[in-house]
Amino acid sequence: MKMGCKILAKLSFEKAILLLTCFALMVVVGCRSTGYIKSDTAVWRLRQTANMVNAENVSIETTVNVLSDLVTNASGDLRLQYGRFSQELDKLSALNTRASGSSDALRKRGAEYFEIWTAELLKMNDGQIRQASAARKSEVSGQFGSIVDHCQTGQAGLAPFVDYLKDIRKALSTDLTIAGVQAARLPAESANQRSAKIKKDLVRTASDWNTLGDRMSFLTAQVPTNDSRRDPSMTSR
Repeated sequence: MKMGCKILAKLSFEKAILLLTCFALMVVVGCRSTGYIKSDTAVWRLRQTANMVNAENVSIETTVNVLSDLVTNASGDLRLQYGRFSQELDKLSALNTRASGSSDALRKRGAEYFEIWTAELLKMNDGQIRQASAARKSEVSGQFGSIVDHCQTGQAGLAPFVDYLKDIRKALSTDLTIAGVQAARLPAESANQRSAKIKKDLVRTASDWNTLGDRMSFLTAQVPTNDSRRDPSMTSR
């Protein structure tokens, strides 16, 4: 009985040592990988924002099309067409609010990442390596800051457009008649023209986000091997 207790105690002690060792290794690896983990967090934010901007673009297209349909093809119960326009406009407004807030979150994540990069630069002993890494940091941080600024400018430009559409909705809500709809035709055409430039800017912004995300990601594109490039007909021989 005593022998059994001693064996169990020994096994428990060895298990505890093993667990502590694994935990220590996890801490060490975690500390050493903090830099690229912060980078990955920033990349995730970049891609999330790009998806949101793309959703804004689709929402603008849908909202303007629904409004155009209302002012050019008004028929039956006008409340139905007006309701679709109002619903799509609410979606666009919500997306604009979320995307505007994401720029601040992106800037914060980027600042955290570049702060760690700066700290690692100070720890480097070799001057040539430190200089090369500092040049890379300057390049990436410059690209990151430029795109965030461009995104904020784009969102700031979208907000007045959303307000313009809301003014059209207010006018229609108080005069939802054939005459009232006809009076909204010119503002609707103006909204359609204004939307073209806004959508173009949003496409560029989303593309910039994804491009920068690819440059900052630790995931690389898979390069085809010689076998994968081989003529498929050759594999059957």
